[in-house]
Amino acid sequence: MIYPNQHEVNAIVPFTTEDGGEGTKILTSSGASIIQENRTASYIVQHYAESEDKTLRLIGHHYAPSLGARHAFLLPISLDMILVGLKYRTTGYSTHHRTWAYINLGHVEKLYADPESKRYSYIELTGGKKLHLLWSVATVRQKLVEAQYIHMRQLHQTRLVLQRIDKNMLRKGTEPGWLGNKS
Repeated sequence: MIYPNQHEVNAIVPFTTEDGGEGTKILTSSGASIIQENRTASYIVQHYAESEDKTLRLIGHHYAPSLGARHAFLLPISLDMILVGLKYRTTGYSTHHRTWAYINLGHVEKLYADPESKRYSYIELTGGKKLHLLWSVATVRQKLVEAQYIHMRQLHQTRLVLQRIDKNMLRKGTEPGWLGNKS
C-alpha cells in the first residue's frame, strides 16, 4: 500500500468494519478516505514515523516530558505532519477497539462544542470532514495549543540549522580549493 504524502493527511482514524473488526481510515485534504482494514491507526502512524527515520517510542520519550505527559499524544513526525492524538469513537464501536484518532495539526479548520453535550466536541478538517471527539472543547484546545508549541519549536530549530549551514556555505564558498574554487 502506498500511503498519501504527509502534507495531504488530515487525520488517521479508527473505524469498525462490517464484520465487527478493526480498521483505519486515512482522511485526506482532498476529501478522500483511504480504508485500511485490519490495520490499526498506530500501525499507520508508525509507518509515517519510520519514513522519517523515527520511532513512536523515541518521539514519546523526547516530547512527552516537556509537556508533563506520561505518554505522547503529540507526535511530531515532520514539519508537514504534527499528529495530535484525540479520543474518538465511531458508530459500531466495540469496547475492544482503539479510540485514538490522530489529527494533523495543519489541517484543523474549526473546533466547536457538541450541541447535545458540552462534554464532547467536533473538529472540522480541511476539506470539510467533521469528527466527533470524546473530549470537551477546552481539553481539545489545550492539546492543539501544545501541538502548536511543539511545531513552533521544530520550526525554530530548523531555522537555526539552516542559518548555520548558510553561514558555513558562504564562508567555505570563498575559500580556495573548496568545490573547485581556484581563487
